[in-house]
Amino acid sequence: LSEVYLKLGNVQSALKTIKELKSALSKGKFDNKLFMIEGSALIAAGEYELGKKVTTELLKKIEDEEEKRKLKVELAYADFELKMYEEAREQCNILLDKINLSPELTGRCYNLKGMIDIYQNNDMNSALENFQIAKSKFVEADQPIRISGAEVNIGNVNNILADFEKAELHWKNASVINQSIGNLEQEGFLLQNIGGYYYS
Repeated sequence: LSEVYLKLGNVQSALKTIKELKSALSKGKFDNKLFMIEGSALIAAGEYELGKKVTTELLKKIEDEEEKRKLKVELAYADFELKMYEEAREQCNILLDKINLSPELTGRCYNLKGMIDIYQNNDMNSALENFQIAKSKFVEADQPIRISGAEVNIGNVNNILADFEKAELHWKNASVINQSIGNLEQEGFLLQNIGGYYYS
């Protein structure tokens, strides 16, 4: 259940469920999956340092290479939120050099590189290219919530670049996906963007 909440972007419910689970089980019964969800949820909830701590500790324990790559992506996102842009970009580039990186993780790395392009360098063209690659990888991975996020990012960049028709098209694509999967939080942010666009 906590994993489903996390995938739906409802990180507070994910963390609450994990807390309830921890109070119901003895410490020896926690598995790595629980800590992986907790680390990701903490980072998504803005508890970056605590999320990094949980994730870094878990990274030392697990042997599965795919799981390790997932954790490293989470750490790169935490570094980004802590404004450690070079560290986040370097981690993404290291991960993207791996031949067997999954489409979802590849998409997340390109998505993060796009955000770094904006926040560190204000490079909208590079950001747009990275977001488009991210979207194609999320489509390949069949991850609607991530496709929607990429559509929002592409729409935002097109809006900044004054390509308003493309911006509106991508935002509408995101809205259709959000409504189909019940992603109300992202739909709320998206409607704010569209409202500002119409106002302008």
